[in-house]
Amino acid sequence: MLAGNVALENAGFRTFGFGAGREDVWEPDLDVDWGHEKAWLEHRHPESLAQQPLGATEMGLIYVNPEGPNASGEPLSAAAAIRATFGNMGMDDEEIVALIAGGHTLGKTHGAAVTSHVGAEPEAAGIEAQGLGWSSTYGSGAGADAITSGLEVVWTQTPTQWSNYFFENLYKYEWVQTRSPAGAIQFEAADAPDLIPDPFDPEKKRKPTMLVTDLTLRFDPDFDKISRRFLNDPQAFNEALPAPGSS
Repeated sequence: MLAGNVALENAGFRTFGFGAGREDVWEPDLDVDWGHEKAWLEHRHPESLAQQPLGATEMGLIYVNPEGPNASGEPLSAAAAIRATFGNMGMDDEEIVALIAGGHTLGKTHGAAVTSHVGAEPEAAGIEAQGLGWSSTYGSGAGADAITSGLEVVWTQTPTQWSNYFFENLYKYEWVQTRSPAGAIQFEAADAPDLIPDPFDPEKKRKPTMLVTDLTLRFDPDFDKISRRFLNDPQAFNEALPAPGSS
């Protein structure tokens, strides 16, 4: 949590401050209610909505499937899952839009190659791999060779500096469905120039990219109203972002 706060401050975002959360421990609690699923990415129920009081809509995810429910690639169908997940955390539509857009104003996702290069989850790996995270046989396994979500998305022209480019890009361009090098469904700005700096090669640039669930903020009618307001009023966006969970 502290690292996240420091990262936002270094990027030029003004935070509310820092409040420490739960104690960090080396192993998970045994009495946590993870839901009834046993398989990775198994749905909680047919509508892909979050089972109260749980947040994730699919086993193994933090929130919703970024490729859409059941990796459908459909931005509109993701709206209900997004509302269910963040609604269970006490958030309304404005807080949801601010949180998603704020989180995706900075950084990138990692999907350099097919996920078959990725080893077993850390708890299932051998004793010699404990404490080292996920292993990968693709290149160095880090940096330009990193594979985590399998999605390869950089949202903005300034991924290490706070900006309003997320909303500007979301509405400025027409988006076409494509796939990452790992095969995950994502969207690319069809009519945009190569303006996103490559994170690892200063000589290269790429087109803006978005997650399926990012486009939900434009194509869902209620999310769209909020997103357009933040597009035209960046200060309102900056003030709304710290609100989720801060009260």
